[in-house]
Order: sequence, then C-alpha cells, then structure tokens
Amino acid sequence: MYSLERANGVRGHGAQGQAGAAYAYGWRLAAAGIGHRATLALVDALHRICWESADRGSGGSPASVRYSNPLLAVYKATREVSLLREQERTRLAIGRARAQNAY
Repeated sequence: MYSLERANGVRGHGAQGQAGAAYAYGWRLAAAGIGHRATLALVDALHRICWESADRGSGGSPASVRYSNPLLAVYKATREVSLLREQERTRLAIGRARAQNAY
C-alpha cells in the first residue's frame, strides 16, 4: 500500500530522532506534486502505525505526534509557494494574451 510504505519511511526518520528529516520529507512530498489528500492519507497511516506499536505504558507520545506536524507544516508552506508561483505565471500569461489581442 502506497501510504503504508511512505508512513514507514517517515516513521523511520522519526525513530532516528530527526525532526529535520520530517521537514525534508514534507518538502519532498510537495516537490513531487503529491496532493493534499494523499498527504493526509499518509499522515493517517503514520498515526495508525505508531499508535498500534506505541508502548502504552511508557506515557510518551508516538513518533507520529512529534513528526506529523513538521511534515505537514513544510508540505503546506511548500505547496503554497508552488501555487503562488503558478498563479503568477498564469497572471503574466493572461496579461501577454490580452496585450496581443489589443493590437
């Protein structure tokens, strides 16, 4: 399953104690053009895996809680930048087309 494989990859980064890896992974998802639904499915799978394997007696939170927020934050920011760039390219193209039609 696609989301399960990705979730295990993110979980592996978390197990290494690297919050920066979660940021990098979120950036890679956005750069690869992974949509928001797939990303949320990934986070859901990550939560399920971590909660199922968490030591309930330890009192700590599973890795998914610590690492999904940075992953989603950088994913959201990267996608926003990408969308704003695309919006600007579209605006410029419409301006050029209007200029050509004016002549």
